[in-house]
Amino acid sequence: MESIHVTFNDQAAFDQAVHAHESLVERGDLEIITVDQATDSGRPIAVITFSVRLPNNEGGYRAQAVTTVRALMTALSALKGRYGDLLL
Repeated sequence: MESIHVTFNDQAAFDQAVHAHESLVERGDLEIITVDQATDSGRPIAVITFSVRLPNNEGGYRAQAVTTVRALMTALSALKGRYGDLLL
């Protein structure tokens, strides 16, 4: 993985990532798109999209997972706890 592209509070990009797989623009190996106040409780939500290559070397597919930003931050905090600050 060479790049992660992050887009903040972009409802149109979020909707495209969730619903329009055929026309999804690939901006990097992994992309995180957030929308502010998206849940019923007003919390931000994120979609994570990534490239998929099948075992027969067929590729060009994008997959996605939707989660809350809170859950994503909890996962990132766990990674930081395990591996420390790798930004040195």
